Amino acid sequence: MRPHVGWKSPEAGYPGLVAECRMALLRLSPAAQSRMVRSVLGATFAKPWGTWFYATFCGDPTLSAGFTPVAFEWLVGPARVVSPAEAAGDPPVGGGGAATTAAPGTVVKIDRCRLLAEGGCKGMCVNLCQQPTQQWFEGLGMDVTLTPDWETGGCEMAWGVKAPATQEDEAVGAPCFGGCGVAMHCGRARAGPKEEGCTLAR
Repeated sequence: MRPHVGWKSPEAGYPGLVAECRMALLRLSPAAQSRMVRSVLGATFAKPWGTWFYATFCGDPTLSAGFTPVAFEWLVGPARVVSPAEAAGDPPVGGGGAATTAAPGTVVKIDRCRLLAEGGCKGMCVNLCQQPTQQWFEGLGMDVTLTPDWETGGCEMAWGVKAPATQEDEAVGAPCFGGCGVAMHCGRARAGPKEEGCTLAR
């Protein structure tokens, strides 16, 4: 991320990552933030072997769901595969209910996303996780829909479910959290709710 942001946090580990994410929100446009994350994902799963490996061994929605809690716990916290019925029992706030259309064994539930909890910013969630993740996997020919729950700080990932267009995604239009530290430093956030916060994709 650092070459894109042009800044290195003095903090080590996960706090440093969150600090650099905040700087990305302040320095880069929403579109540039999304491009940055897709670039980082592309470097992590470098072509041709990285993307081939993932598409071959995790390309099935059920395999992807099973792989997610193991591979990404460090980033989002503990996660588990749940049934669509269990996911539908408590629909996330701010999403489109993608889990209700998912096949059995393809929904991953994150009770409390680490990035959202420590970042405390909806823009960080949408622009640096949800939207670019959906777009990057779509580029691999794999559908996934991430539905954040703004009330609990959790998220659901529904593999095999095509994500809604950005302009139709309820999470994108969510206003900033009250007292968001990033929004306080962003002029567009102070313009009012109609601006949808300083960092949300539009």
